[in-house]
Amino acid sequence: MSFEDSIPSPQKAQPAEGTFITFEQAKAVNILLAAATVAQKAGAFSLKDASAVYEAIQCFVPVKSEEPEVKEDDAA
Repeated sequence: MSFEDSIPSPQKAQPAEGTFITFEQAKAVNILLAAATVAQKAGAFSLKDASAVYEAIQCFVPVKSEEPEVKEDDAA
C-alpha cells in the first residue's frame, strides 16, 4: 500500500461557512507544507507519492489572478 492510496484525491478547497482556523493552526499547516516540500525535494517519497504530495500542497496555494491589481493612487 502506498502513501497515495491512504489519502483521498486532493481538490481545491472551497470556502465553508463557519469553518475557521486559528493563527497558530495556519502557521502549523504552513510548517507542515514546507516540511513536505523539503522532504519531496530530498527524494523522501517515491515518484507516485511525490505526485500526491505535490497535488495536496497545491490545494493550499492561492490562485493568482492574471489581471494586475489597480490601486486607487494609480487610477488618478
